[in-house]
Amino acid sequence: MLQRAGMTDALTIPSLGPVPELFECPACGTTFPFEPMPPPTGGGLAPLQVRPCPGCGKHQVVQDPNVDLVIKDKWRLDRRLGAGGMGTVYLATDLSVDREVAIKFLHPRLVAQAEYRERFVREARVMAQVEHPHLVALYAAELDGDVPFLVMNVARGRPLARLMKERGALPLAEALPLVRQIVSALSALHARGLVHRDLKPGNVMVSTTGHVMLLDFGLTRSHETLITRPGTTVGSPHYMSPEQVMQGPLDARSDQYALALVTAELLVGRRLFANGPTAVVFEQHLREAPEPPHVINPKVPLAVSQVLLRGLKKRPHERYPTIEAFFSELERAASQAEEPPVIEPGTAVSAPVIDPSAAITPRAGAPAPEVLPTLKGGDVAPAPLGAARPEPTRNERRPTKNEVPLKTEASPAWHAEPPPSAAKTLPPDEPPVPIVSLEPPVPMAARRRLTAPPRSSTPPWAWAVLVGAIVLSLALLLLR
Repeated sequence: MLQRAGMTDALTIPSLGPVPELFECPACGTTFPFEPMPPPTGGGLAPLQVRPCPGCGKHQVVQDPNVDLVIKDKWRLDRRLGAGGMGTVYLATDLSVDREVAIKFLHPRLVAQAEYRERFVREARVMAQVEHPHLVALYAAELDGDVPFLVMNVARGRPLARLMKERGALPLAEALPLVRQIVSALSALHARGLVHRDLKPGNVMVSTTGHVMLLDFGLTRSHETLITRPGTTVGSPHYMSPEQVMQGPLDARSDQYALALVTAELLVGRRLFANGPTAVVFEQHLREAPEPPHVINPKVPLAVSQVLLRGLKKRPHERYPTIEAFFSELERAASQAEEPPVIEPGTAVSAPVIDPSAAITPRAGAPAPEVLPTLKGGDVAPAPLGAARPEPTRNERRPTKNEVPLKTEASPAWHAEPPPSAAKTLPPDEPPVPIVSLEPPVPMAARRRLTAPPRSSTPPWAWAVLVGAIVLSLALLLLR
């Protein structure tokens, strides 16, 4: 009803309802009208208004009725940041101090379930207990009606999952600083006796400067407490340890398993276990060995791959005792093993060039090669015509066909050097080519046999027989 001023009679104007607004589809550019929804009342968040585009048929969020909503007269919701399995997060402004904050609301459909309310409260307690530069800080925990919400500092950047999707496999020098910060945050939780239980790339925020923040502590619990109902498996299937799949007792080594999977995914650009139904993924965690990272990506050093595979052992006692020990071994392996060079297809590889004029260096202990006089072209200079082979001396005999001639001071060389007139003169710009003698080295036994003085060929026993025969003949003659 609208009352016009200055009139005695009331003028009734029928209500026309909310004024339609226009929305432009980001996919095809089609503009279509929609009726805006009023802001929510009674606590909690209103659902988003989604409409199909008449141009392309895709469903688009045309309105968020929660924007500009003031909670508790203190926090104004500015923009929706995202939603997860348990809640929705908004970027907001703390009106009392004019500061940007992040507010996480529990999903309305989970408010009536005591288990999820307990997880939400436990997340607030963990954030309040542990203060760390790589963990989100808690400012307040309140109720809007019967809907709980948490006020936190803003983790700026983009999720690690989006970074890996855009960049693919990261070099070891870029991946290790990110993993180091995750290890620092997990160590702070483990020092309090807490296990994160939901480490995955989507729960790691990376800023433009490389600063890492670990998010989502809804599944974090102590070693001694087990809130999960029997028969219920909680966590992200692709990053759950085997003992978490089997709903067994968990400790810090369960987070080590998840961290090894995240680190390997950073280095190879994809998950180690294949995608598929949840039951198939669980079977891989329980019974199948992951493909070695250095096989998927040859740039990953073998030593680094071995450290990751130990962190992915099925039995917790076969992994590293702590997450700090795991990362210490990872850093040591990365510092000792250099990334092997990868030759792209079509790249020309130059072979080593050998200088043919270089002298041949014999190995240690080998006899020095005999260098013979040569002519131009590499032929051995012949002996002069008519030159006779020198006769052996009295203490020297000719070698047989099975023996090798030996060059000594007592016997001249087998290849006599020609007189200066018989050899051709080489040009000054062409040095002589060394020729290695093909004669095998003479054994030491043959060397002694050739240099020793000749001995009698008749053995001593033959002389004794001969003397005996002569004496016997003389005795027979005398008897006749």
